[in-house]
Amino acid sequence: MPALGDWCAVDMVREDGGYARLAVSHPDPTKLKLAHELWNRYPPKPTDAGLRSYITVPLTVKGHVLGALTLVHAESGRQFLDQDLAFAEEFARLTAIAVDNARLFESETAARAKAEASERSFHNFIDNLPELAWTAQADGHIDFYNRRWYEYTGTTFEEMQGWGWQKVHDPELLPVVVERWTHSLSDGEPFEMEFTLRGADGTPRWFLTRVNPQRDEQGALLRWFGTNTDIHDIRAARALAEEMALQSRDTQALLLELRRQKEAAERRAADLEAELAQSRRG
Repeated sequence: MPALGDWCAVDMVREDGGYARLAVSHPDPTKLKLAHELWNRYPPKPTDAGLRSYITVPLTVKGHVLGALTLVHAESGRQFLDQDLAFAEEFARLTAIAVDNARLFESETAARAKAEASERSFHNFIDNLPELAWTAQADGHIDFYNRRWYEYTGTTFEEMQGWGWQKVHDPELLPVVVERWTHSLSDGEPFEMEFTLRGADGTPRWFLTRVNPQRDEQGALLRWFGTNTDIHDIRAARALAEEMALQSRDTQALLLELRRQKEAAERRAADLEAELAQSRRG
């Protein structure tokens, strides 16, 4: 403006099929407010007085009409020529590309903000779990631990990120843990195993660890979600129950043996009594 015309307006197609004014321009800024008010109250028509000459061309990108660009000569008294139409069409093409790029950027920004909000919500959920919990990237690189993990291990994220978790494992069991975890990473299957983790005081406790893959709608592996549930007391109770069961079986076997010996002794005593009685009669 003013080379393009006295007025310039961009209107966009709405989802409901209607249209809405996106922008309007005039060399005199004081007239812009008036232009918006007049548009809302009295949408212009080609037959309106004051419209000396105008061009309206579609804003098209990738075969899709986004809206329209309108150039108007009014108070200047000028008229558009044939060559102005070609210029307006090229200007509209560039405008459509700019609008489409802006929409894509806005959509990507909104999607990214939504994903970040979802990630924060997910991490907040994990952070409040009573179990030790964490997330890992598709390649197994751990990128988040919950608060309970740090409370139990007494470590920091800098120590634990990636594969740093190996520091709190039993060195004797660690090779088996790494082998099975590597296998899950290669085939995408869930991981489950019982092993000890060293606490902040240096004391190991037994944990049941389960790790499940998270996939997108097409089935592609996105990340892993793992939990470590303290089963130390359960294992101790289970070991005690097994020991008591073993002792019970041993006691039962001993009682059976004593009963067998008692029955044998009773039979032997009966035989002796019979022999004694027979000798007396003879």
